[in-house]
Amino acid sequence: MEDAVDNFLLLVGAGFSPDEAVAIAVDAAEVYDRNRKARGAISGALGMLGCEIYSALCRTPDWERDPEAFALYRPFTAEALAGRLRRSSGAVGSAVRRLIEHGFIDKRREGRSFSIRLLVPRLALTEYGKSYAGTDAAPGTFAYEHYRPLGERVLRLFPPAAATR
Repeated sequence: MEDAVDNFLLLVGAGFSPDEAVAIAVDAAEVYDRNRKARGAISGALGMLGCEIYSALCRTPDWERDPEAFALYRPFTAEALAGRLRRSSGAVGSAVRRLIEHGFIDKRREGRSFSIRLLVPRLALTEYGKSYAGTDAAPGTFAYEHYRPLGERVLRLFPPAAATR
């Protein structure tokens, strides 16, 4: 998990706006999950709910992108998030455990409760860069003009050789 600690700050330091960096983090989680989905399986490593929860945690209660979620530890309860997403607290807790196992969330115990901080694993960013840089869209299309350069920029920051997790 150590490799994920400052990756969000690296994105912002490389010229991405904090809102763009949050969008990249959410998309990177989805690419990471998709790349770990076994053939014929229903879900990947994070699961659909895991991706939904990561996306929700990256946003404020008003659903605005929240760059501070990557910088600060915040109190967390599965019940509060479950109410916000209209899911069961058991399903939310299970999905959060998967996010912790794969390095997307750092958890810190505080008494009987705990706080979380969001992370972006280097491997997820590398896979995101490969996926977007390798788009086979036709030149002149939005996918080619927007996503391909975006993927190439991220891939330059997080090359495949550096990805360890």
